[in-house]
Amino acid sequence: IGGNGLISVAIEQETASSVVDSEGNPVTDQIKNTGTIENNGGTVILDADSASGIFRQAINLEGYVTANRVESKDGVIRIVADQDVRVNATVRATNIEVGDPANKVPENVEIAGGSLEAEKNITILAKNNINISGTAIVP
Repeated sequence: IGGNGLISVAIEQETASSVVDSEGNPVTDQIKNTGTIENNGGTVILDADSASGIFRQAINLEGYVTANRVESKDGVIRIVADQDVRVNATVRATNIEVGDPANKVPENVEIAGGSLEAEKNITILAKNNINISGTAIVP
């Protein structure tokens, strides 16, 4: 945890063409959440710089991510990657942003059976394809 309160993970050595876990199974997602990330009234940023060809998806959300409005503070969830992003999770916030035109835009974005629920805005950017088989709700 940095002095700014953010959690960062970096692999600073060159890796082989594939990454494996402690049991020798391939790790196919650079960032994968199957649990709960909650920061109501704050900002959740999932940001991945992925070397091409190592991971199948830069970000794979399968759990629950929330950053709802608390009192007068908006909650923001920002999902930023330069490779593919897959969301099969419940993502709930005042504002949801997938991709950042000033920083990084994913190659492809798939909303696969999960739901994006925003109080104000949902913005999804991709260089190639956006596939939505889940739900995106803005009241």
